[in-house]
This record gives sequence, structure tokens and C-alpha cells, in this order.
Amino acid sequence: MNKRLRAQSLPLLFRHARVSFSPAGLAALRGIADADHLSQNVVCVTYSVTDILDPRTGNAEHFASELYSTRSYVEDETDHYFLTNGRMETFPEYKTVFPAFQPIAKSQRTVLDTRMDMDVVPAALCKFPKLAKFTLSYNIPAVEPCFLPMMRWLKRNRNAPLEHHLNVVVHGIRQARSHNIRISTFEFDGREEEWGHFDVATSSGSLREILDDVEVLRLFCPRAVLNEIFAQPLFPHLREIDVCISYHKMLPSFEAFINRHASTIRSIQCHEDIPICKSLGSLIKWPGVSQNLIVHCIPWLPQFNCF
Repeated sequence: MNKRLRAQSLPLLFRHARVSFSPAGLAALRGIADADHLSQNVVCVTYSVTDILDPRTGNAEHFASELYSTRSYVEDETDHYFLTNGRMETFPEYKTVFPAFQPIAKSQRTVLDTRMDMDVVPAALCKFPKLAKFTLSYNIPAVEPCFLPMMRWLKRNRNAPLEHHLNVVVHGIRQARSHNIRISTFEFDGREEEWGHFDVATSSGSLREILDDVEVLRLFCPRAVLNEIFAQPLFPHLREIDVCISYHKMLPSFEAFINRHASTIRSIQCHEDIPICKSLGSLIKWPGVSQNLIVHCIPWLPQFNCF
């Protein structure tokens, strides 16, 4: 490749590093971090995590006898029958369930047994001198949609996956701070259904540490995280919040959160056609709120750009 073209391309190609909770994804992140000519270009990191499957999901005998028996399958089959008005052609056969989940379980065990995520993510964040934004995205494991009904049987206990992933991120941010790298923008993203499974209050300390230095906070969809963050004390550096709230009962806690940050916050972005946009019109009239505060109502679209 032409050297000049290469020099111009690398800052664009490696500005945003996206990594999944998998051996391949983490190995790719380590490769970027270990290459000086690549790591110096990284400004944003998106870490896509998923539920952690029960270890027995990777063993055929334990899977059938202890985790997902034919009786469990019949329950799911019955639910599917009534939910789809008898359309059973889309429901998979029992013998196909284990092969669908076994590779994912094996991949996850490789990461967990070797502490690959706990080692790679913190080490990588220390090697990105321009890192300014981190996104934690929580989604479903990569299985065909027809197998999703089985997920409820195969997950670990309720809060363990989220606590594990947050611990990895906390460790990474600590390490980055020790190398004088401050992540000013943090974003929570992913499926509402996945975040909603957790009691985020059990991880309030981790959330607090993650957001201690944050200046820009972006919250897309995860209601459980919204509730916990709005209950937190003051974040001293917060100056901008981008939020999607579609539940009336969350407005009082959000308004209280804004009041606590009245002296620092300068910009609020919310999504149009939702209740919060209509309630924020008089925000700049609140006592103590800066008259320079800007409130934007924007289309409901996650912001995939870095800033």
C-alpha cells in the first residue's frame, strides 16, 4: 500500500475499535493495542457483551439431564404453540438446541477460564493515549432467533453476568487512569430486554467508579441503568447528558438528577416524541440551572459516531 495512503487511512480505520466478548474479539483488541502504529489512532472503544451461559451448556450430558431436559423443551413448545396460534414450523427440534448453544458456551468458557477479558481489556485501554469514549453494549448471544426461548433455562444466575462485565470495565478504567488516560464520554447501549433482567443496584459501586470522571453521559434504552444512575449522588464533572426516556414514572428521578447537577450540566439531548422532551421546555427556568443550558430534542437514533 502507498505509504501516504496508509498514513491517511489508519486514523480513520482505527478511530473506533469494536470488540466482542469472545476469544476472537479480545484477541483482535489485543492485536490493535500491541501495534503502536494502530493503538495511537484509537479514540473510541465499543465493548459488546452478552449474557453468560451456564457452564453445563457446553456438555451434552449435563445439558440434557440437568439444564434443558425434554420436559423443559415441551414447556417452550407449548408456549410457542399458543403464542403463534399453532404455527409450529418455526420451532426447532430438540436435537438442534444443544448444537446451537454449545459453540457459544465453549467460547465463553475459554474467555472466563483464562481470564482473557480481565487481562486484555484493561491492558488495551492503557495503550490508547487518545481514548476519550467507551461504550458498553449489552445484547443477546449470537444464536438464531428461533432458539431465543431457550435462553431463560441456560443463563447463569440473575446478576452474575452484568457484575462480571462491569468488573472488567472498572478494572480497565482504573488502569487507564493510572496511565493518565481519562475517558470523558461513556455510553450505555444495547437491548432493553437484556439490561432489564438485572438488579443494577447491586452494582451501584461499579457504576459510580466507572462514571466518576465522565463529562458526557449517553444512555440509550437500558431503563435499569437509568434508574440506578439517576439515584446516584453528584458526578462532579458531568456537563452533558444524552438520554432516551419513554416512561412517565422516570421523569421525577431524572429531574432530581438534573437539579443535583445544575451547576455543571450545560447540555441535555433527548429524543423527540417522548414525554421527557415536553417536560424540559421550562428547564432553564429552574433555580440554580445555568442559563447557558442547551436542550436538544433529536430523532430517536443511537449515535454510532464517536462524538
